[in-house]
Amino acid sequence: DKLTSVAAIRVAPKGDFLYLSNRVVGGDGIISALALAPDGSIAQKDARAFHVASTLGEVPRDFVFWRSGNETDEALQLIVANQESGSLVSLSLGAASGGAHLLAEVPTPVCIALAPEDDLELSQ
Repeated sequence: DKLTSVAAIRVAPKGDFLYLSNRVVGGDGIISALALAPDGSIAQKDARAFHVASTLGEVPRDFVFWRSGNETDEALQLIVANQESGSLVSLSLGAASGGAHLLAEVPTPVCIALAPEDDLELSQ
């Protein structure tokens, strides 16, 4: 349709959902999640087949999956770059979802890349 367009498309780490960032004309963007069948096709009859969450910003261009602290499903988050509103937002995806939270205001974010943990040198 003429009111939305898709930017980033990613498969969740477990391969169970397909996530899409959607730009919405005149409003906040959304992240859509489609359940995937074991063969990778979209699970049409699955009760979890479609979820939508606001990105709390306009024109979500990119997103990455990120785990906060441990390997549980509850810790899985999306970090979303909202280009027009100049924000990075964290969306909790697990069962104990904490919702969406503004992480930072940055000028015109269009891409997110995470460095492998082994490549990071943290000073104390």
